[in-house]
Amino acid sequence: MFNVTEYDIIAYAQVENSFQPILENGRRVAVINKEKLPKSYLIINLENEKDIQDLIKSLTKLPDKLVKDIKSVSLANSSSTKDLLVLELHDGNTIRVPQSEIVDKLPYYLKIKKSLTQASIVDMEVGIYSTTQDIEAQDAKVQEENQKLLLNSKLVGLKQQIQRIPLQVSLQVQQIRKSK
Repeated sequence: MFNVTEYDIIAYAQVENSFQPILENGRRVAVINKEKLPKSYLIINLENEKDIQDLIKSLTKLPDKLVKDIKSVSLANSSSTKDLLVLELHDGNTIRVPQSEIVDKLPYYLKIKKSLTQASIVDMEVGIYSTTQDIEAQDAKVQEENQKLLLNSKLVGLKQQIQRIPLQVSLQVQQIRKSK
């Protein structure tokens, strides 16, 4: 007699124009067409199989209500937190959370969600706070302006140094002539 264990599909990975089901044990099965997808599904956009399996294990430890609200999971490509994930939710919000801390931090979203009045980014990378795309865009613009100002001040300083070179050369030539 065979002992067969059946695993539920917990997510899908997008493979070109098709989708590959990911089972609750983290394994992938045969690719399916978009037409065969359920009405609501989770897309995992991670390349590393171990990361996918670890994520699936973590998701199975979270409340179903929370997992069903996640639309997609992607790597954030953060230089400071290598395992930082970006979770896009069906409610229009986005969450940033390290994969290594997802089980501990993600449940807080259910409480935070109640106080959000507009589409927000809930950042759980260091501590937990919420912001919006507009605020982040303004911050990015301010940082860009600050970089331009810094670059301009460096260019002005460099220009001043370059302008002093002929004077310094001239003084050195005069000293050489006097010493002869």
